[in-house]
Amino acid sequence: MNKKFNVCMLFVLLLLLKSTSYATVNSLANPHFCLPDANGNPPVGCTGMLFTKNSISDFAQFYKNLPVLHSGWNKQPRVVPFLLFSTSQTPLNMVTKQTAETLKYNTYNPVVYNWHNISKLVYFGGSENEGQILIPTPGWIKAAHQNGSAIFATIFFSPNSYGGSDETNQLDYMLTLNKSGHYPIADLLISAARKYHIDGYFINEEAFYLNDKSSINLSAFVRYIEKTSKEEGYPIKIEWYFTALKSETPFYENNNGLNAFAANSVFIENWSLDSNTINKAISMGYPEANIEYGTQRTITTFTQNICVACNLHFLPNKNISAAVFAFSDILSPNHLNENDKPSQQYKNAMRFWRITPSYLKNSNNLDYGTNNFFATDFNAGIGRDYYIQGVRQHYGFWSAIGLQDILPINFLSDTPGLKISLDFNDAYNGGSSLRIIKRQIIPISKPHHITLYDHLNVSIKNNPVMYVTYKQLIGDTPFKICVNYTDGDNKGDNCISLTSEEKHRWTRSSINLTPLNHQGRYQSIELVVPKSSIKEKTVIGQLYLGSLENYVRQPSSVQELQLKQSIHDDDNNGMHYIISWKGNQHDKNYKVYVNDQFYGATFQNIEDVMVSPPEQDLNICVAPQGYSGIMGTKNCINVSPSQLRPS
Repeated sequence: MNKKFNVCMLFVLLLLLKSTSYATVNSLANPHFCLPDANGNPPVGCTGMLFTKNSISDFAQFYKNLPVLHSGWNKQPRVVPFLLFSTSQTPLNMVTKQTAETLKYNTYNPVVYNWHNISKLVYFGGSENEGQILIPTPGWIKAAHQNGSAIFATIFFSPNSYGGSDETNQLDYMLTLNKSGHYPIADLLISAARKYHIDGYFINEEAFYLNDKSSINLSAFVRYIEKTSKEEGYPIKIEWYFTALKSETPFYENNNGLNAFAANSVFIENWSLDSNTINKAISMGYPEANIEYGTQRTITTFTQNICVACNLHFLPNKNISAAVFAFSDILSPNHLNENDKPSQQYKNAMRFWRITPSYLKNSNNLDYGTNNFFATDFNAGIGRDYYIQGVRQHYGFWSAIGLQDILPINFLSDTPGLKISLDFNDAYNGGSSLRIIKRQIIPISKPHHITLYDHLNVSIKNNPVMYVTYKQLIGDTPFKICVNYTDGDNKGDNCISLTSEEKHRWTRSSINLTPLNHQGRYQSIELVVPKSSIKEKTVIGQLYLGSLENYVRQPSSVQELQLKQSIHDDDNNGMHYIISWKGNQHDKNYKVYVNDQFYGATFQNIEDVMVSPPEQDLNICVAPQGYSGIMGTKNCINVSPSQLRPS
């Protein structure tokens, strides 16, 4: 359900809300737009913002300082997750459970693991009612790009049975050249991609073509986008959904088939896939790895709310990719209670990758590039609670993928008796930690070296150190964390033993690293499991590799903290206080407090603080947190409903 704001002519967080029925987007919901027809009208009943030159900038303030994609795809066949999102109920930032329930937002959103297996994902959604264009939230773009994965927005024209017949004028206008030889909507899509830092669009065209349009026109439209965006210095890719359902695509054989279309990649439904379909796609110039067949879930069994057998139909063809539609549903059954969602989704993700054929794995060669530090809190971006420096905040369930750290490259250890996994029952910063268990039943006869991170390429000029924060829970034979380096012809490692005299308490250990010359690099971090015949258990909450000065530095207070706008939601159940501030380069993220209570964390310098009931004065504070976990001093402002600007 969309929340309409009972204010007029307000510039809400750079959201220029017009008085028309289609301009009712909530500033907290992810950007979703209604396509216009030739007269500038949206589809009947569409409630998103109209897609225009002015409106495509209205969410841009939320999309600053996102990482640039450095694609790690090695061009082999891959798994492409299609993540399903509620268009108007997916929040842009972390939301409290109480606020979400009051204002009807989803606090739960899927979380992706095993990024070394994912080099592209599709942010799927849209509808005739809520909009034809769905842009990923900034958190998803950050998470994908920091892991070398491309992320696509969706352009969705519904089938006639779901309102597609009301979108035909907009589809006709989208596929029509103007007198200047331009596609106006294509030009806007290119501009929006640049503003929101996305890498392409998935076109899910299921409506009838009318007015003599066909997939030949769609093909020309797509080629225009790819050619023009490349000429403008921001090349984007297009993927097309191919369906052979003749009742929905009457131009299938002559105009709507693969013989009439070529984009960068194509999604082919499982039930319409055969050797002829694949050969058609290849003949049109699609690289085989860019042909994605839709996997079909054949049976799903749940035991204690855990997906035991999410059996997907993987083709034996090892040259083409698999597009997993409703990937988020496979990993996250809806009936899970909130306390179990983080750990059970994680378990389902591990099960999914275990049954995935090996030729579809490891498609993403993660290379983090040259940097002067590496840090992680092993935070998955979801949790049963939120922790700050090991202290539980009594926040309750939360999910925010933009807060996800760089996670270890592989949780699936081949060492018998050893289990490496995320622990959602404890954390140092965020919602999870790294748990390592060596079981007693299988003695380990020799030390094992397991790579956690690779291709780090870290260069530290002054006082290089490594810090590890951990809890040794069971055992006396410590695990080790080692950082490996190369320096000309020299190679070596520096290691920290994770041992503590006080079990079950966060312990911080450090080591001064080997000084390297200007060509030297710290390349990888590995876990060393010692030879042992007893049970060992340790959780690691933080790992830092960098200079001592940066580790011990307290972040400076945020500057220019200000209220951008304050408005009631349409039902008058809550108030939106949109605040912004200026941080500095050493900040990892920011903690927001409302009346001394932890409201949420964000990696951005802007937040939509939603509170209910709305009629109250508030003290809102923001404190930066550095990569070591050290907090900066809070900066605060007082806000009041009386600050609502009149229409």
